[in-house]
Parts: sequence; structure tokens; C-alpha cells
Amino acid sequence: DDDFTLLQQTLERWDACANVEVAAIQCDPKKFEIARRVAADNMAKAEFYILADLGCVLDSPEALEGIEERAAGMNEALIGLAIKQPVTYTPKNGPVFHARFPDEYPTGVRICRKGAVEKWLPNQSGKYDQEHVESVKLAGGSVGLCPDILYNRLPRLNVQ
Repeated sequence: DDDFTLLQQTLERWDACANVEVAAIQCDPKKFEIARRVAADNMAKAEFYILADLGCVLDSPEALEGIEERAAGMNEALIGLAIKQPVTYTPKNGPVFHARFPDEYPTGVRICRKGAVEKWLPNQSGKYDQEHVESVKLAGGSVGLCPDILYNRLPRLNVQ
């Protein structure tokens, strides 16, 4: 199955990072986006943890040092990393953009402060990235974007 292969590749890439405890979270698909965030927050042992989407990996294992440095001085409750290969998209009736933050809020790979969300808002968008940001802000936290630490999206394979 394509998702299983992508999961294996994602876990292998994260395992290559020193000092990272990797966990794959399996939940009810209808509540997946909220449930995985709640589970990750509950499982976190440190003040900050990384929440990554399937197929999203650091540009290099050494990028973890940048995350650790960024977290050490972090005032924000949620920070999104930049995608290495800018995403091309066209908003309604607008010009074509090439962006490292295509949604203007954290997506793909995020640094999260443990316990920053008091109440998780309902999923309205399907992706839950915007709702995650709003949940952090509702609890009084701030959100940022980090253009200096990059992540990649692994290509999906067509497994027959």
C-alpha cells in the first residue's frame, strides 16, 4: 500500500536523526487530525516536540540541531518550518505564487510547545492546520514561521 510505504520511508528518515524518539500515531480516521495532535502532546516528554505529517522529513538530519537551538529560545507555542521545494499555487483570481509557507501557517513539520492548547477547536478545514493555530491563539499562545529550517515532502510511490 502506498501510504504504508510512505510511512516506512518517513519513519526511517526521522530515525536517522540523532536524539529523536519517533512515534507513529494511529487513530480513528474521522478524528485523525485532532487525535494525533492530542496524542503527540500527551506523549511528549520535553517542553517542545516535533509534529510531522506523513511524508514530511527534515532536509537533513543535521537540521535537528537548528530545531533544538530554535526551541531553546522559543517564545512561540507553535512554529512551522519551511518547505525546501516551494509550493506553486494560484489563489482564486490571483497570480501564481511560489511559497515556502503556502498556507501562511504551520503545516508539514511543526515545533510544538507541550500543553500549549487548552481546548482543541473542531475540524472545519479537513487538514486542521488552521484550527491548530486558532487553538494555540485561543489559549494565549503565539505562532511563528521559521524560514531557516527546511523540510522536504517525500514523493508518493505508485505501488502496484
